[in-house]
Amino acid sequence: LENARDAEARERMERMVIRNPHNPQVRRACGLVYQALGAEDRAQACFARAEELERGLPEGSTPVVAAAYEADAAEVAVAAPEQPAPTVE
Repeated sequence: LENARDAEARERMERMVIRNPHNPQVRRACGLVYQALGAEDRAQACFARAEELERGLPEGSTPVVAAAYEADAAEVAVAAPEQPAPTVE
């Protein structure tokens, strides 16, 4: 059972996530709060979302999707021809 202090910490962090849903630092802090409260599943979900946000991935991405996203980005970088340096005349 949560005590009043734990409940307050959880509620405050959940409000921060609502106000800042795309902030990876807030998501990571939320994970730490859940971890301290023993809610490992919720903590891991927060940590995973923080990593997705840091990497610029859409919400709900899985490691397989993330790997595909990275592969696509690398392929685009390779496929894009380099622009020749401008010459001075």
